[in-house]
Amino acid sequence: MKKNILILLSIMMASATTAWGQSVRAFNPQYHNYSPVGKASFVYDGQEKTGVLLGIYNCHGATITGNKATNAGIYQAEIRPECQGHLVPTPHVGEGFFTYYDDGTTTVDWQILPRDLRDGVEITVKDQQWTGRNIQANKVYTLKYGDNDLRENVDYNVLITKMETPTTILDEGRYTIVFTGRGNFTGQVVRTFDVKKDLSQGEDITGVHFDIPEQIIVAGTSFDFQCEVSDKISHAKLYENEDYTVAFYDDAAASNEIEETAVNLGQGENAKKAKKYWVVFTGVAPKYDPETSIKKAFYIVSEYQESAPSPATLDPNVRGNLNGLAKVNIRITKPGYPVALDSPNGVVELGEAKVAPTTDGNPAIDVESKRCMILDTIKVAAVDGETTEYVNHNIVGIENNAFAGCKTLRWINSLIPGTYVPTSLDRTVIDTPFYGIPRQTLVYLYGYNITGENYIYKITENDFRSALFHIYEDVKGDQTKYSDQK
Repeated sequence: MKKNILILLSIMMASATTAWGQSVRAFNPQYHNYSPVGKASFVYDGQEKTGVLLGIYNCHGATITGNKATNAGIYQAEIRPECQGHLVPTPHVGEGFFTYYDDGTTTVDWQILPRDLRDGVEITVKDQQWTGRNIQANKVYTLKYGDNDLRENVDYNVLITKMETPTTILDEGRYTIVFTGRGNFTGQVVRTFDVKKDLSQGEDITGVHFDIPEQIIVAGTSFDFQCEVSDKISHAKLYENEDYTVAFYDDAAASNEIEETAVNLGQGENAKKAKKYWVVFTGVAPKYDPETSIKKAFYIVSEYQESAPSPATLDPNVRGNLNGLAKVNIRITKPGYPVALDSPNGVVELGEAKVAPTTDGNPAIDVESKRCMILDTIKVAAVDGETTEYVNHNIVGIENNAFAGCKTLRWINSLIPGTYVPTSLDRTVIDTPFYGIPRQTLVYLYGYNITGENYIYKITENDFRSALFHIYEDVKGDQTKYSDQK
């Protein structure tokens, strides 16, 4: 019985083989490309994307790979059939087709675009305080996307320049930093940051030096603050409103700010003295921190002063004869530096002054004076509230015509050091230091140039010499000499 069944089955198979046909069908899946190359809609955001979704297909099985990704790039999805051949019967008994599917793979290209650095990337760039040492770039900036820090040379490249030159971060000033996306990011972002010095730290740290001379007040002109600020480390000159601003105060606490035009010597006797003020320098970005400042004292002094008639006489208020000696009009010709820290050489430097005619053209002493002592220094009182300080100057010479018109003058005792040599000793030539003084006036000078009538040179305190000494009858203004004496 079993044998008969096998024989029957065999006959049926033979019959079917001769009656059935064979066919090959193309594998034809349907799919959706959400982000085709060239028209991509996906942009990197750190989340996995499904670029191609498989739809229906004319097969009993299919697989898709390469359709999921996270990073930016171009991807290729592959759809493969997984169908075996199968019998498709026909209405006629014993007939049909055994259908096979080709093994071809359908490929689909899709894309995730890199994200522009300007699109959702948080870029922080911070100004830096100057330290005198190189500043690490990673302390200047951070780049974050979402909760993740971006990585240099993976997500971006960075270039730091100063004055368009690639550089390390060291000197004060403004730097440009360029971020260029790479990998999952694209585009370029340009930012700037400043390396600023703290002016309040002082020259020993910052190198910023202030040369502040005494301010000579010239009658009839408005006050114009004079100073020179430089950076001893970078060797750069600093400029007002570009590197710093100034504010003026009339109190040491710098609590009462005044306008620059309000800086003055006052009226009356004070106008012949000096006065102390304060100035505050505040930084200006990009080089100097605008939140920092430093306070400095400075002195203003009238161009014209009156010298005490002798070292023992300090009364500055009397002009004319005092203890037999005349007050002397002095003109300050070169400012000094009363504060050591704020002088070019780090020490107090005395200004220079000369015996000079007054502003109205009168001689340096009262015309009725008989005797005059010229000191080697002049000490000017600087008023500071209840405190009086002194600003000193070296008297270095005598201006032309300083004694013209002083017909009663009989001697001048000059303590000006021997480094001063008058341009001329002639008393009859205009525009010379001793023009117009009487012939009989004795003039004591330090030095070795022993020429001229009645000029007595003090070689030392105890060594007096004269090339030509004449004694005159001192009764009338047209005296004649008694005799020649040497």
